[in-house]
Amino acid sequence: FTQKIALIQTISQDSGVSADKWASSLRNVSDSMGVPLIETAASAYDLLSNQVTRGAETTDTLRTAIEFGRTTNASAEDSVNLLSSAINSFQLGSDGADRAARVFFTTIDLGRVVASEMANSFGRTGVLANTLGVTLEETGAAISSMTRQGIKGNEAYTLLNNVFLKLIKPTEAMQGFLGKLGFETGQ
Repeated sequence: FTQKIALIQTISQDSGVSADKWASSLRNVSDSMGVPLIETAASAYDLLSNQVTRGAETTDTLRTAIEFGRTTNASAEDSVNLLSSAINSFQLGSDGADRAARVFFTTIDLGRVVASEMANSFGRTGVLANTLGVTLEETGAAISSMTRQGIKGNEAYTLLNNVFLKLIKPTEAMQGFLGKLGFETGQ
């Protein structure tokens, strides 16, 4: 635990939070949420390292991630990685953790996908979606719809990524098709 606190202190030096304050805050989160202290500290480090949070706001986002994990049967690590991907991809800020957790809970509830699977795939898809102006909610809906139809989660992400890439850099045939529908591609 002391080593994790030292790592946290190293990457959050400009936050003004002392090592003792980090240790106390993370112990409090660990005790109140029922998550092992080492896992709590590692997840806090990930939030800071992923540049999702800074300083004291880390514990609020960490609590959201742990609660999401508890609700979806995901580890704190997977929950932090998934929420971090959404926050960074869609530029939500750390206060967007609640929104991302709600969207992902709905995606899991309505689809046939689990948080651990999403944690490993969402980052790439989220960046492409945001580039095209597709919202977090629309991206979640696409994943839940495809998985509900029997497409495995990792395949659904691959298919969605391919669609997004084709829209970002369309072939001549795609440009012609979109033109017939009344859309311009900007290419």
